[in-house]
Amino acid sequence: MKFEVLCEGLLTTGRRVLAAGAIAGVAVFGVAACEDSDGDDPGVEIEDGDDRDDDGDDGDRDDDDGDDD
Repeated sequence: MKFEVLCEGLLTTGRRVLAAGAIAGVAVFGVAACEDSDGDDPGVEIEDGDDRDDDGDDGDRDDDDGDDD
């Protein structure tokens, strides 16, 4: 068996393995990117209740020291 024939076979097999790996990688990452989560993601916190600020502060920044500055 000649060296050229051996190298040609190895190169063909290597190219096929590389192409199959690339196709598999695209498929895996494509499915992962399109995965639909039903809102059960623990990283997202949904706050229940009222969003109003009930601490009696009306939003202005008065320091109550008597001056108007």
